[in-house]
Amino acid sequence: MFYKSKITKAPVQCLKLFLLSFFILLQISGSFAAGPPPHIQRDFLGIDLPNVGIKWPYRKRSMWLGLQSGIGFINYPDFGSRKGLLPLQLNADYSFDDHWAIGAYFGYFGNTYSYGYAVQTLNAKFTSMSGGVRLTLHWSDVFNDMFREVLNILSWDLYTTAFAGMYTRKWDLDTDFKDRYDFSEGNKAQYGIVMGLRWHPAPKFGVFAEGGIGPVGYFGFGLNAKIMK
Repeated sequence: MFYKSKITKAPVQCLKLFLLSFFILLQISGSFAAGPPPHIQRDFLGIDLPNVGIKWPYRKRSMWLGLQSGIGFINYPDFGSRKGLLPLQLNADYSFDDHWAIGAYFGYFGNTYSYGYAVQTLNAKFTSMSGGVRLTLHWSDVFNDMFREVLNILSWDLYTTAFAGMYTRKWDLDTDFKDRYDFSEGNKAQYGIVMGLRWHPAPKFGVFAEGGIGPVGYFGFGLNAKIMK
């Protein structure tokens, strides 16, 4: 059965290795420069955080659109041979605080699966849509303040995103296929948290990679663009 709701130890170990590789990449990339002076400000939770300055990409009242995909499926089937695109997710995030952003996401995934059984090939078409809300904390400056680093916060964004939503499962398959895998249908809840690193080659454009329990899989990647402020 390919559908699993429990988290195994292997993905957690992969996540630790994934995040460690981020920091190693930062150390050898040479893309460091001192950011704005770290004056203290209080966020909406009453937590004292560094003042990010007016050039901070995710300052209050900014808005970003993102497009991403993922691998290491969590909620989607992964068996036999698969034909089709990777899952796609569109998200929008609005910064209501210099460090915090609230947003929404919408995803789509449609693939055809084939599985050889005896002398025949069984086919199944899977379609899924997803949607929900997300909350993101941007903490590059907090990283600098805690570890006395000089990560260029205008070029590199360390972030953590938590999300909650729903996704659908719909199958169109050969009758002989039904008893061999989990072909459950309907609406299901999804929630999780990811940590990631985003690089800004330009002030209003970014590319990112993330790891954790995501809406698509254990590892995600994509790009985003600033559309407001």
